Amino acid sequence: SFPTRRSSDLSLLMKEDPKRCLEITKIGLSDHPESAQLWYSQALCHYKLGNKPEALNSSKKAYELVPDNPFTSSVYKGLSEGKELTIE
Repeated sequence: SFPTRRSSDLSLLMKEDPKRCLEITKIGLSDHPESAQLWYSQALCHYKLGNKPEALNSSKKAYELVPDNPFTSSVYKGLSEGKELTIE
């Protein structure tokens, strides 16, 4: 399901250590490549680290997996339109 307890843990880690969060999402995606939650989290980590092309690619994958989710769709559409994101 989306979001889950793990997504809130990743959100906290993203704020504190986005590089580590990115490493964790990569490990998770190696085992669960169809996890929209992990793709979404990875997109936010990339964005926070200034990797906008990678953020767009990850957000696109999350959006493709769950296009009707408001989180994935707003991040993907915002990045694809070149908008700045506010990540809290």
